[in-house]
Amino acid sequence: MPAHSDPFRKTPWWTFYAEPVKTYREILANYPMAYSIMMALVAGFAMMLQHLYSHGLARHDVPGSMMLQAFVFGPFFGLAVYYLAGIVLRIISARFGGKGSAEEHRTIWAWSFVPYLSGVVLLWIPLTIAMVVRARLWLHLPDWLKDGLLGMEIFLYYAFIPFWGWSLYIFVLGLTIINRYSWRSAILTTIIAYVAFGLVAWLLIIWFHFLGALIF
Repeated sequence: MPAHSDPFRKTPWWTFYAEPVKTYREILANYPMAYSIMMALVAGFAMMLQHLYSHGLARHDVPGSMMLQAFVFGPFFGLAVYYLAGIVLRIISARFGGKGSAEEHRTIWAWSFVPYLSGVVLLWIPLTIAMVVRARLWLHLPDWLKDGLLGMEIFLYYAFIPFWGWSLYIFVLGLTIINRYSWRSAILTTIIAYVAFGLVAWLLIIWFHFLGALIF
């Protein structure tokens, strides 16, 4: 992207919050496909980690094991979703008069995870620390501290919702940009894709989770 006078405005990690439309146009025009694939790999890790966390909070799973499973299987999951997203979104968008190509749909899908990944970095580091302390010292902690740590984990987990919401917003925005259609069409595309594509993604997560349980 072109250089800015403000060093904090040089990358999508900042500009997606202030200038999402301009940022998308810069990415579509100037960023090679390899960058989108890299984003898809990282997004796959984050999605797999969130899935494992959501189950691990209830079962008191060891945080290190969850991180390792996400690191091993997450990038494969992200890459599979990345290529499926281009096909599924292109087919659905075309029904509403969308003009975007499969590659453009993959690009906006991958880069819409920027806020999502920001939330992972800001919130899941302290969340992991709290889980490690609770997992390692559970039998030796007083009840009030156990409840406090568990409450902190739940708070940090749900504090992630605004980051997820902004990712969803810029994804829908990206659909309007590449397909040159209305917000209504973009929202309908998102809902239909979530139902059709979400089932595939869920099956992939379950499969990788099953493999992780066998290996780890």
